Amino acid sequence: MPHSGKDFGVDLYALEQVAKSDLPTLSGAYRDAATKAESAHGGVRGLPPEPPELTGDKGSVFSKYGEAHNAVIDLLRRTRTNLDETAQALQEARDDYAERDRARLDAEFLAVSHELADDADDLVAARRHIAGLIRNIDRCLEILKE
Repeated sequence: MPHSGKDFGVDLYALEQVAKSDLPTLSGAYRDAATKAESAHGGVRGLPPEPPELTGDKGSVFSKYGEAHNAVIDLLRRTRTNLDETAQALQEARDDYAERDRARLDAEFLAVSHELADDADDLVAARRHIAGLIRNIDRCLEILKE
């Protein structure tokens, strides 16, 4: 990832899109899957238990299904939580990168401004002078267009 400029801004935007849109969308899919899986288990609970002679020494099919079902729901929930936490961490990293870039630009501006003038009043006067020159150039361009 570049450290400044337009490409850096594009990368920050991409990070923000992943953190605010892509990961939350995926997280929502896992939430929906967990909700649907929970409701599917309700249908199994309504079935009559199997006869004891069919359960054997390994336990009932219903209890094994319940264990597997709970494991799947737990996995879906943990994945959703991980996606949410990843999105949060990615947004924080994006914000940190952006803040560091702003601080770097501020430091560059201050360094350049001190090279232009040691006194703040001199810098303000220079900015006004440059603004006046730009206005004159704009007027000249307008005259040339006519």
